[in-house]
Amino acid sequence: MNSPNGQTVLIVQAYQWGRYLGRFNVSFDDSGHVRSWQGAPIRMDNGIPAAADVSALVAELNEPLHEIRNEIVGHSKTALGNATCRTGECALGNLIADIMLWRTAGEGSEIAIANGGGIRAGLPAGAVTRGDVLQVLPFGNTLATFGLHGRDLLTALEHGLTRNGSGAFPQVAGINYSWDAMRPAGERLGRVMVRGADGTYAPLDEARIYRVVSNNFLRRGGDGYDVLRDHAIDAYDFGPVLADAAIAYLGEHAPIARRLEGRIKQPQ
Repeated sequence: MNSPNGQTVLIVQAYQWGRYLGRFNVSFDDSGHVRSWQGAPIRMDNGIPAAADVSALVAELNEPLHEIRNEIVGHSKTALGNATCRTGECALGNLIADIMLWRTAGEGSEIAIANGGGIRAGLPAGAVTRGDVLQVLPFGNTLATFGLHGRDLLTALEHGLTRNGSGAFPQVAGINYSWDAMRPAGERLGRVMVRGADGTYAPLDEARIYRVVSNNFLRRGGDGYDVLRDHAIDAYDFGPVLADAAIAYLGEHAPIARRLEGRIKQPQ
């Protein structure tokens, strides 16, 4: 491009996340003006030989991290996969949503919403390590607590069901709901029932303000949850890190045994 004084201004970018190395050669005249240029990004794939000294340094620095990742923090009676967490109820989604409620019980949380796309891996059967948990929850999200009118909660759930297989799919605790993937987007949510303090379920009250816990990504509008960003009441986005809460829960409740519970139902 040309600057206001007529000089050529070069703007280049080597994509992102270290996937490419940018190489760019520029020639200038005696006045400092650009005469010519050439270059191209170099893809940093397995075709680029590793530098032995750098590899040795990385291996050395990785040793203490290896010990941390392999610390056993709990046990699970069964393997819990994440393959269905974007399309329907999954046992791992139930676990994560329950952990949210458990960790924020002191804030009066009644309902938890976790995005299925934030569940990035499964947990193995048997010993569960800190590294396993960090693979499931790698983003460092914190727990966010807030109030939400029932009508806005319905809007949030409906949004999460808009696109089949979306990462926004709502895994939940404290409520159960039905939905129909064959209906048009915006009309998929069916009955929503809320668990009371006595363990029984009653229909959601659109006028009532419920205490909700989610993660800070969703609360700030991530995955298109604008309703949580715009209508949350007294939101606090800086609670404990979700992965840390999960590690604490696994330690206190080992061994865990999770299964589908009918929290999310579709027509048969």
